[in-house]
Amino acid sequence: MQRLQTDWWREYQDFVKLVARSVARAYHGRVDYEELCQSGLLALVEAGRRFDPSREATFPAYVRLRVRYAVADAARRESRQKNYHRREPLGESPPGAPNPSARGSRRSPESEVMLSRFTRNLPAQLNALPAAERNAVLHCDFEHMTFRQAAGALGLSPAGVLRTRRRALERLRRAM
Repeated sequence: MQRLQTDWWREYQDFVKLVARSVARAYHGRVDYEELCQSGLLALVEAGRRFDPSREATFPAYVRLRVRYAVADAARRESRQKNYHRREPLGESPPGAPNPSARGSRRSPESEVMLSRFTRNLPAQLNALPAAERNAVLHCDFEHMTFRQAAGALGLSPAGVLRTRRRALERLRRAM
């Protein structure tokens, strides 16, 4: 408890932000950076409470491990929740559904312009992809198939679909 009475945790705040930023980048914006920071800071405080000096681990190593695991868990949890809610088919919204742009979008005007350019160029960029990569993206991202289902449709292994899709998304990022 002595650790919580001092300002030891300030030393690790930058580390928490660093881990949260790197995990947020790895998830390409599908997780909220602030949420990850909050989870990391909570893990930091909890690590201060639970650290047992009689064990062989040093306090810095223990804190780093706890923070990394907490931030990674938070990212997986948030990503799963967003993917679950994202399962609506693309295209027209059903009648009576709320308009997503009317919800008070937090996007800047610049990002709105970038998004409109992206969506306008996406069909042409998809058609420019090799057939296997295009089909992997279409099955996984537009038809919401699992990697296993897409693998059956494409005649690949699930890992092969993952690699092919990853390659296609990287090409799309570079092209956009």
